[in-house]
Amino acid sequence: MITHAFQAYQSERMPWVQEAFKHSRAFQITNSKGYLGKVIRFGAKNMPTWMQRRTAISMNINRPQVGFLDRVDDTGSVSPAPQISLDARISLPNQEAHDATLAN
Repeated sequence: MITHAFQAYQSERMPWVQEAFKHSRAFQITNSKGYLGKVIRFGAKNMPTWMQRRTAISMNINRPQVGFLDRVDDTGSVSPAPQISLDARISLPNQEAHDATLAN
C-alpha cells in the first residue's frame, strides 16, 4: 500500500523535478563568466515579450498543494498545472467531521 503511494507520488512529481533541474542548470550557465553565459545573457536581454511570457509560464505553472489542507484560492495570472493526486483524493466517510476536527 505505502509502496504504491510512493510510486504514484514519484511518477507524478518526477517530470516536474526534472524540469526544475533543467531551469536551475540554465541559471547556473547564465551566471557563469564564460562565453556561453554571455551569449545566454544577451539572448535573455533581447528576448521578445511573447517568448518572455512563455518562459515565465513554463517556470511558474507548477504550484502543488497538499491534500490534507484546504485548497488555496488561485490568484495567479497563470492557472496551475493539474495535480492528479489532489484531484483523486479519496473522500472519507465522515469528511465533514474530520475537517472540523482538524480546524479545532
